[in-house]
Amino acid sequence: MDRDELLKARDRQQTSFPWVDLRNQDLRSLDLRQCNLRQAKLEGADCSLANLVNACLIKVEAHQVSFEQALLNQVRGTNAILTGANFEAAILSQSDFHKANFQQARLANAQAEQVNFSQSNLKQAECQNILAMEANFQEAQLQGGIWVKARLTRANFAGADLTHCNFQGADLRSVDLREAQLDNTNFSEADLRGAKLTWATNPLHHAEFTGAIMPDGVVFDDQWQPPQIQAKPEPYLRPTPPAPQTPDHPNRFTLVNPFFEVPGAGPKELPPPPKTLGQWRRRLPWAGLVGLMCAYAGWGAILIHLQAPLTAIALLLLSSFLPAMDVATLPYIPLMGFVAVILAIPNPIFQGLILAVALVTGLSLGISGRISIGWSYWRALQAALWITEAVIAVMLLALWTLGGSSTGPFSSLPLALLSLFGAGLIVLCAPSWLMLKSEGFSMRQRSLISFSVTSLGLLLGKAFGM
Repeated sequence: MDRDELLKARDRQQTSFPWVDLRNQDLRSLDLRQCNLRQAKLEGADCSLANLVNACLIKVEAHQVSFEQALLNQVRGTNAILTGANFEAAILSQSDFHKANFQQARLANAQAEQVNFSQSNLKQAECQNILAMEANFQEAQLQGGIWVKARLTRANFAGADLTHCNFQGADLRSVDLREAQLDNTNFSEADLRGAKLTWATNPLHHAEFTGAIMPDGVVFDDQWQPPQIQAKPEPYLRPTPPAPQTPDHPNRFTLVNPFFEVPGAGPKELPPPPKTLGQWRRRLPWAGLVGLMCAYAGWGAILIHLQAPLTAIALLLLSSFLPAMDVATLPYIPLMGFVAVILAIPNPIFQGLILAVALVTGLSLGISGRISIGWSYWRALQAALWITEAVIAVMLLALWTLGGSSTGPFSSLPLALLSLFGAGLIVLCAPSWLMLKSEGFSMRQRSLISFSVTSLGLLLGKAFGM
């Protein structure tokens, strides 16, 4: 298949091209999103500036292929052969290249956040200035790689072979280097604050640390030693025998305590859930919870003023469980409030009109982003919900301002402003749920807190709106 045949197939909306032969073809700037290129032959092809978002590159043969400035987000590339490929300035975020072969590949200035390179071959790869935060290099082969000034915060190198690698000036904060091979590895001027190192298998004299910031935050010099080794029970303090001598793996120096790690290194573990009343009182974010209660009080006053049915109030109560289950649902809580207000509007024509216009507008944006920009399904859904919420807010404000009833304790305009104030206050106080999770509250406890705050707010709104 050549470029013209591929373009015709894409015009017919064809996306499956397994085992296709595209060797030495000019594929620059092509739209290959979600295409199945499993075991395709791409040797010598030019895929620079191509869009391969969410494509399947499993077992693809892409020796010496140019992916310069290409989009490779969320790609499935298990066992791919990418030796000598050029990924300079490409975007590979959240892709899976488990057991792939990147030997002598060029990944300079590439973006590879949260990419899975576990058990992959990156020998002699050029990765200077790569952005690979939270990437997984567990048990990977990285011998002789160039990682100068790479940004690798929270990356996982556990069990990887970093022999003769150059990490000069790299950002290695909170990385996991336990059981990694650091023979002749260059960490000069690197930032290793919070890194996990087991000094029994990562002895100092096997690597270069000149000018590096060590895991305890101290700049390395000839007098630097690991912090005080923590005492262990007697069975664990016995010296471990050296590993068998082989030409590739000579015996390493072993400390008395092979389980030593720098205290406080790596991500902090969550505290246990609170059990006593005093623990609850100290850990609860009171200011944020009071703000959320005031926001729901505003919603409750509006619903009582509009004589809302029980379904609208039940919708708000059920939506209170969303942040307890997943904090990613926080932005959509105001949407539930607006829908509850729509259910309270006595005129069914206005109800249907607002919902129809909002849903059509939101879905149009999500579908157009999915087709024209290549958004993922989740991102398209998020955009659709956001625009739906915005359209509902604008239409409610216009309805109450221009045609709302002025009877009762509220005039129409203050009623509209109160609904927008409640939505804004909920968004402003949303970090309270993140604080609850970081303080160790279980999902059941967070659900109880959320339901209680919502119920008290609606009761206050009922008393205020009557």
